[in-house]
Amino acid sequence: EARVDPELTIVARTNAGVLPVQDIIERTLAYEKAGADGICIVGIKDFEHLEQISEKLTVPLMLVTYGNPELNDRQRLANLGVRVVVAGHAAYFAAIKATYDSLRAQRQVTHSTSNHSATELTHTYTFPENYVAWAKDFMDVKE
Repeated sequence: EARVDPELTIVARTNAGVLPVQDIIERTLAYEKAGADGICIVGIKDFEHLEQISEKLTVPLMLVTYGNPELNDRQRLANLGVRVVVAGHAAYFAAIKATYDSLRAQRQVTHSTSNHSATELTHTYTFPENYVAWAKDFMDVKE
Protein backbone atom coordinates (compact mmCIF):
# COMPACT_ATOMS: atom_id res chain seq x y z
CA GLU A 1 0.00 0.00 0.00
CA ALA A 2 2.84 2.43 0.79
CA ARG A 3 4.86 1.40 -2.27
CA VAL A 4 4.71 4.05 -4.98
CA ASP A 5 7.41 2.66 -7.30
CA PRO A 6 6.59 -0.81 -8.65
CA GLU A 7 10.26 -1.23 -9.62
CA LEU A 8 11.39 -0.91 -6.00
CA THR A 9 12.27 -4.19 -4.31
CA ILE A 10 11.85 -4.43 -0.56
CA VAL A 11 13.95 -7.03 1.24
CA ALA A 12 13.18 -7.34 4.95
CA ARG A 13 15.96 -8.48 7.29
CA THR A 14 16.01 -10.42 10.53
CA ASN A 15 18.52 -12.21 12.72
CA ALA A 16 17.56 -15.84 13.31
CA GLY A 17 20.45 -16.34 15.68
CA VAL A 18 19.08 -14.28 18.54
CA LEU A 19 15.39 -15.19 18.73
CA PRO A 20 13.44 -18.43 19.15
CA VAL A 21 12.48 -20.15 15.88
CA GLN A 22 8.76 -19.52 16.38
CA ASP A 23 9.40 -15.78 16.75
CA ILE A 24 11.42 -15.76 13.52
CA ILE A 25 8.66 -17.66 11.71
CA GLU A 26 6.04 -15.18 12.88
CA ARG A 27 8.27 -12.24 11.98
CA THR A 28 9.11 -13.48 8.48
CA LEU A 29 5.47 -14.31 7.75
CA ALA A 30 4.53 -10.80 8.88
CA TYR A 31 7.19 -9.35 6.55
CA GLU A 32 5.77 -11.36 3.67
CA LYS A 33 2.19 -10.36 4.51
CA ALA A 34 3.28 -6.70 4.70
CA GLY A 35 4.55 -6.94 1.13
CA ALA A 36 8.26 -7.68 1.39
CA ASP A 37 9.56 -9.00 -1.93
CA GLY A 38 12.24 -11.06 -0.20
CA ILE A 39 13.67 -11.76 3.23
CA CYS A 40 17.30 -11.58 4.32
CA ILE A 41 18.10 -13.86 7.24
CA VAL A 42 21.27 -13.75 9.33
CA GLY A 43 22.14 -16.38 11.91
CA ILE A 44 20.77 -19.58 10.37
CA LYS A 45 22.54 -22.44 12.16
CA ASP A 46 21.92 -25.40 9.83
CA PHE A 47 19.46 -26.82 7.31
CA GLU A 48 17.00 -27.96 9.97
CA HIS A 49 16.84 -24.39 11.27
CA LEU A 50 16.38 -23.02 7.74
CA GLU A 51 13.69 -25.58 6.90
CA GLN A 52 11.64 -24.62 9.96
CA ILE A 53 11.70 -20.96 8.95
CA SER A 54 11.36 -21.28 5.18
CA GLU A 55 8.64 -23.94 4.87
CA LYS A 56 5.72 -21.48 4.99
CA LEU A 57 7.34 -18.62 3.08
CA THR A 58 6.80 -17.98 -0.62
CA VAL A 59 9.16 -15.03 -1.17
CA PRO A 60 12.81 -15.53 -2.14
CA LEU A 61 15.35 -15.70 0.67
CA MET A 62 18.79 -14.18 1.07
CA LEU A 63 21.11 -15.67 3.68
CA VAL A 64 24.13 -14.10 5.32
CA THR A 65 26.04 -17.23 6.35
CA TYR A 66 29.49 -15.93 7.34
CA GLY A 67 30.84 -19.06 5.67
CA ASN A 68 28.91 -21.49 7.89
CA PRO A 69 29.95 -24.95 6.59
CA GLU A 70 26.60 -26.39 7.76
CA LEU A 71 24.93 -24.50 4.89
CA ASN A 72 27.28 -25.54 2.10
CA ASP A 73 24.84 -27.22 -0.30
CA ARG A 74 23.73 -24.94 -3.12
CA GLN A 75 21.01 -27.23 -4.43
CA ARG A 76 19.47 -27.74 -1.01
CA LEU A 77 19.54 -23.98 -0.39
CA ALA A 78 17.84 -23.37 -3.74
CA ASN A 79 15.19 -25.99 -2.96
CA LEU A 80 14.37 -24.06 0.23
CA GLY A 81 13.87 -20.78 -1.63
CA VAL A 82 17.31 -19.27 -1.07
CA ARG A 83 18.30 -17.16 -4.07
CA VAL A 84 21.23 -15.16 -2.68
CA VAL A 85 23.95 -16.24 -0.22
CA VAL A 86 26.37 -13.71 1.21
CA ALA A 87 29.35 -15.16 3.05
CA GLY A 88 29.81 -12.06 5.17
CA HIS A 89 31.65 -8.79 5.11
CA ALA A 90 35.28 -9.93 4.87
CA ALA A 91 35.83 -8.27 1.48
CA TYR A 92 34.38 -5.00 2.77
CA PHE A 93 36.69 -4.96 5.79
CA ALA A 94 39.69 -5.98 3.66
CA ALA A 95 38.94 -3.06 1.33
CA ILE A 96 38.78 -0.65 4.27
CA LYS A 97 42.16 -1.83 5.56
CA ALA A 98 43.77 -1.78 2.10
CA THR A 99 42.48 1.72 1.40
CA TYR A 100 43.66 3.00 4.76
CA ASP A 101 47.12 1.46 4.34
CA SER A 102 47.42 2.73 0.77
CA LEU A 103 46.50 6.29 1.74
CA ARG A 104 48.99 6.17 4.62
CA ALA A 105 51.72 4.97 2.24
CA GLN A 106 50.96 7.79 -0.20
CA ARG A 107 51.45 10.30 2.60
CA GLN A 108 54.45 8.39 3.97
CA VAL A 109 52.79 8.06 7.36
CA THR A 110 54.51 5.36 9.38
CA HIS A 111 53.52 5.84 13.04
CA SER A 112 51.81 3.09 15.00
CA THR A 113 48.18 3.37 13.81
CA SER A 114 49.06 1.31 10.72
CA ASN A 115 48.63 -1.77 12.91
CA HIS A 116 44.90 -1.12 13.41
CA SER A 117 42.60 -3.88 12.22
CA ALA A 118 39.82 -3.15 9.76
CA THR A 119 37.31 -3.51 12.61
CA GLU A 120 39.19 -0.93 14.69
CA LEU A 121 39.39 1.42 11.70
CA THR A 122 35.68 1.05 11.05
CA HIS A 123 34.82 1.87 14.66
CA THR A 124 37.26 4.78 14.72
CA TYR A 125 36.04 6.48 11.55
CA THR A 126 32.33 5.60 11.30
CA PHE A 127 31.35 6.75 14.79
CA PRO A 128 29.02 3.82 15.59
CA GLU A 129 27.86 5.47 18.80
CA ASN A 130 26.14 8.09 16.60
CA TYR A 131 24.15 5.38 14.82
CA VAL A 132 23.04 3.91 18.13
CA ALA A 133 21.89 7.34 19.31
CA TRP A 134 20.09 8.03 16.01
CA ALA A 135 18.34 4.67 16.15
CA LYS A 136 17.13 5.43 19.66
CA ASP A 137 16.01 8.95 18.73
CA PHE A 138 14.35 8.27 15.39
CA MET A 139 13.29 4.63 15.47
CA ASP A 140 12.52 4.09 19.13
CA VAL A 141 15.00 1.19 19.25
CA LYS A 142 15.33 -0.61 22.55
CA GLU A 143 18.64 -2.24 23.49
